[in-house]
Amino acid sequence: MLSVLYKYFFYITIIVTIISCERELNIDFPQEKKQIVLNSILTCDSTIKVNLEWTGTPLNKNFIPITDASINIYINDELLLENISSDNYGNYTSQYIIKEGEEYRIEALSNQTLLKSSVSIPNCPLFNIKQNSINDYEKIFNINIDSINDNVSALYFYIFSEVSENGMTHQIHETALYCNSALSDPFNRSLDDWGPEGFHYEYDYFVRFDASNIRNRKSNFDLAIIHNEGKIIVTAITAGSEYDMYFKSYYTQQNYDIEVNLPFSYTPKTVPGNIDGGLGIFAGINISTFEFE
Repeated sequence: MLSVLYKYFFYITIIVTIISCERELNIDFPQEKKQIVLNSILTCDSTIKVNLEWTGTPLNKNFIPITDASINIYINDELLLENISSDNYGNYTSQYIIKEGEEYRIEALSNQTLLKSSVSIPNCPLFNIKQNSINDYEKIFNINIDSINDNVSALYFYIFSEVSENGMTHQIHETALYCNSALSDPFNRSLDDWGPEGFHYEYDYFVRFDASNIRNRKSNFDLAIIHNEGKIIVTAITAGSEYDMYFKSYYTQQNYDIEVNLPFSYTPKTVPGNIDGGLGIFAGINISTFEFE
């Protein structure tokens, strides 16, 4: 009994001590130098949008929009846009339509800090997608790729479904995809014996193909989902190297499961950037969509 009481008072003493320390301790965090973050994903056939912010601090982690920067955009080393205007959220926009194969360079000047970066917009591959359904609850799509340009780093395939509810139409991102290609990236897949016949792996959210694995060959493979009814939208994102490295690293970091990965496969995950003079990403993508009823 005494041993139990001693343990009880011991824990009470420890708790009180911690609370007292928290009340009396006034930590003065060092004022870290804030950095500028530039983020812009240039999408073929869309307008230009650039976001500029200051990083947060240990006490205030909210990023602060930068609305008074001077931003210039160059295309193939010729000045395209000068002093793009900003809204109240640090978004700088232009009505210029981005084209594939073009090279863009950005220069952003704020608080005597110059940020620079450049990117090439990847060319859309020559490919076709058609639907081959086995039954009512399995949707299978055949994808045939003829050729891929050298400025493409990876292909990402997503599937969305449209659902009508109360007169409103919503798009739902299919989170479980199946693929029968041995050339797909295995980093987000797991073995699944309950998938459609002929498919042994389930992929979380998307299926990624490294362009180097399919560039010099014609590729043919199938994607599948378990789905009942409604319109299906297959989306292919053609990614340049900057977007590919950034997205894959970010996805791996955000979906890191400490209970699964530790202690044998732990590796610190860093999200790469390509902004000279600051943080962030300046990248290019090309998006293709195919709709099926």
